[in-house]
Amino acid sequence: MSRYERLCASIGAALMSAALMAMPGAAGAGTVSLSTGAGAINVGDSFSLRLKISGLSAAPGDSLSGFDLKLKFDNTVSAFLGADFVDAASGVNQLDHPEMAAFPFLGDAGLVGADTVSAFGLSGNSPGLLDAQQLDAFVFLTLRFSALAESSSALFSLELSDPGLLFADADSGVLAVDFDISRLSLSIGPGSNPVSEPPALALALSALLLMGRSVRRARSPERRVGARTAALLAGSGLLLAAGLASAAPEPVAKQGGATATAGQGAVAGRVIEVQGQRIKLRSASGSEVWYTVSAPITSSIINKQARGQARPLGDTLLLDTPVFD
Repeated sequence: MSRYERLCASIGAALMSAALMAMPGAAGAGTVSLSTGAGAINVGDSFSLRLKISGLSAAPGDSLSGFDLKLKFDNTVSAFLGADFVDAASGVNQLDHPEMAAFPFLGDAGLVGADTVSAFGLSGNSPGLLDAQQLDAFVFLTLRFSALAESSSALFSLELSDPGLLFADADSGVLAVDFDISRLSLSIGPGSNPVSEPPALALALSALLLMGRSVRRARSPERRVGARTAALLAGSGLLLAAGLASAAPEPVAKQGGATATAGQGAVAGRVIEVQGQRIKLRSASGSEVWYTVSAPITSSIINKQARGQARPLGDTLLLDTPVFD
């Protein structure tokens, strides 16, 4: 009987035992904890949550071969972007070691409803190899999010009462675990530092400098004067600054290392790519821009027409209540 067949045979018992595994103080072969390596988080930042298991041993079967879990989050202040299964410290997916004739690792994570991430992983390695090569402590799942709005207590919590909560040992039986940290409350700050009002002379010099740069770099759309800078100059009452403000192009949004010029307001285009909670739209003019979408999305919207209202949010563009045709 293969590992996959044995796992299927034990699923019924595993689901019945899941609630017991989640109870505080239950005897277990491992300890699961939720953590983040992020320091200060501001609107527009991407950050990660890590799920780590520790306390495994060299005893036969005392290894992690599979898991199924759910994590709830506040979708009004953060958006789910994606997941990976590699333990950063070792650089290896500890459920996916090279082995002749082994099944490939199976794993995925996605939204179930608007505020819940469902994730699973299943090793294709043999019990003997897992027991010999798997570390006693490692990160088995990393979930990536984007900060959408300020919050003093953005809550992220494992659903310990989920009847489907499951951790499997190397022999495809139930791996009982304790939960050290299952809830995190994170603070999300503003998307940018407040700008103090500079003296009039500094404003005038800045305006002249920006004007000179705009002449030298007129052919580069990524070097145009930003709307925020133009608005600051306009607030000083300088005529030159006012001229810059009226001629200021659409703000520049940076997402995923790429830079795209796009403004707030009504947008429309065809979806050509989906990554987590982000979509890339190609407009009728051929321009391509990434947007963050707060509503749950899947790859099924690729090639559909999308329309909605876009607005800057930190270093991203948020597409509010998009409609896909």
